[in-house]
Formats: sequence, C-alpha cells, structure tokens
Amino acid sequence: KKAKLSKKVKINWNEIECAAVIKDWTDKVANEGWVKYKMENNVIVYKKESVIPGRPSIYRVQDTVRDVEPEEVFNAYFDPAARKIWDKSVTDIKVLKNLGYGAVIQRTTYPNYGLVSPRDFVDLAVSHIDYSRNRFIFAASSINNPDYPPVDGYVRGTQYSSGIEVNTLDTTEGKICKVTIMVQMDWMGWLPKVAIASWPATGVYQSLTALLKAVQKEKLPKTNSLKSPFDYETEILLA
Repeated sequence: KKAKLSKKVKINWNEIECAAVIKDWTDKVANEGWVKYKMENNVIVYKKESVIPGRPSIYRVQDTVRDVEPEEVFNAYFDPAARKIWDKSVTDIKVLKNLGYGAVIQRTTYPNYGLVSPRDFVDLAVSHIDYSRNRFIFAASSINNPDYPPVDGYVRGTQYSSGIEVNTLDTTEGKICKVTIMVQMDWMGWLPKVAIASWPATGVYQSLTALLKAVQKEKLPKTNSLKSPFDYETEILLA
C-alpha cells in the first residue's frame, strides 16, 4: 500500500526519544565494524562491539523472502498477537500504552532457564515507514519511567534499539524482501558465562528463521486495537 502523502506525524511521547531510537538503529546497522561471528545453515550472524563503553555487543542477521509483502513481514514482528505465535523465546508481549503511528510502550517477558531468573524489558518501540527508500523499521529501546516500575519475580533488562528492518528489492527474479533483525540486549543480573557467549547469536538467528517461516506458511492474526503503521495514509519518518 503506497502512501498518499508524507507529513510530520505526532506521536504521543517525547519526540526526541522517538527519533533517537531510529537514529541509534540506523547508526548501528550501517556496515562499519561488523565481523562474521558464526554461520547457521548458510545464514551468517554478524557481531560488532558497541562504541559506548559498558554496553553489550550487537548482533545482526539477515535473509531474504519471496512472494511476501513487506507489511506482512513487518506486522508479524510489530503485532504482539502475531509475534507470540512464532517467537517461542518470549512468554508474553503486552502493550502498556499505544502512542499512535506505530509507536508503543511495551513489556516483553522471557522465561527462566534453570537457575537463570526470568527477565522483562519495558521499551519505547517506534516505527519508521519510508516508502521512498523502501525501508521499514520497528525498533525498541528500554526506558526508565516511574509509571512502569520493576515487577516482582523478574530481573529488568535493558535493550538498545533492537528490532527489525524490512527492505524491498527489485531483482531479475522479481521483488523480494530483505529482512534484518538486530539486537543489543543487556540481560542484567547473573548469567552463566556459556549463556553470555551463546544466547545472543543463537537467539537472533532463531528469531529470523522462525519469522520467515511463519510469514510464508501461516496466516497470522492481527490485534484489532493496535493499528499497523502501514494503515496510516502517510510515511512515518522520525529521523
């Protein structure tokens, strides 16, 4: 669905914070500094170190999918009802506040693993819909806000502009979607060394493969109360 116009959107949250999420994404996903970390079934997982001291490493993986519209891929990640079907790493995704234009405050929970306590993340997640460049981003960064205090039984983690980017590409074999998932997550608290070394790279690969399999083979539901950013008659440009 093509945008009829481009205008400045008004999101019900701090505009500087919203723009910073997308700027952090675009700065990190750029080619500089990435190295091949491992390969899973011919899909390369890339890694690079944060330029900000003390922050965790960043992991990125990408692949392509045919015969699927970009909004189908995007919405499968954006919409909690759809994501909970294919993303088996999470126990719940709850929208705490809908800010409009594809922006939300959301809480994502992860299960315990043996002695490792369950984690939760409370994030500002925003959309960037750029039809002119065929670039569609949904990225989330953790926020500290007294309205969303820590929850008993969970270790509150922190993530830095993690999420998904979908690009449409015209090739000699037709139109395809290039899908990138990138994560930079600090799980906080105690973690065994083996988890710190293996979880991020394995998790980002598993997320991408599960997502692409789902959009190709399943009819994913849509949350009626959460309007997709593709349903607005405008581009959503934050940075």
